[in-house]
Amino acid sequence: MTRKTLLRTIKATFGRYIAILAIIALGVGFFTGLKSAEPAMRNTAEDYLDGLKFYDFQLLSTLGLTEEDVDAFAALDGVTAAEGGYSMDALAEVEGRRIPLCWSSCR
Repeated sequence: MTRKTLLRTIKATFGRYIAILAIIALGVGFFTGLKSAEPAMRNTAEDYLDGLKFYDFQLLSTLGLTEEDVDAFAALDGVTAAEGGYSMDALAEVEGRRIPLCWSSCR
């Protein structure tokens, strides 16, 4: 009886049924595309950053690090390079407008 009622409802609103199926198919296709593209995008970014010798790890300290700390990190196994630097975030007011500024420098 349930199957008969279901088929009767689908026949009565066939256009709506097809529209819902199309929306579901579009969503499934979009989700599948995103899931399959993610590994390729991750590998591309990793290869690009490795080619630039971009850092793998950044250590930040609110109290600051000394040159001895940088040398100690450079001496660790698996560390090919370590360098220290300074950074500062500030907010400047120019002609009544607030402008965010970011400054960083490596030693």
